[in-house]
Amino acid sequence: MAAGMPVGISAYIYAENYHLGTAVLSTAVLLSTILTLFSQSIWLLLLT
Repeated sequence: MAAGMPVGISAYIYAENYHLGTAVLSTAVLLSTILTLFSQSIWLLLLT
């Protein structure tokens, strides 16, 4: 279940501090959060 969790915000914070790849990481955080809703639901259905 933990592998299906969204990308951590700490990666974005580091990118913001060093001014590198913030657009890519902000998109990754958004997409992974949205996809987590579906993937976690599927895993819960399969495991119960």
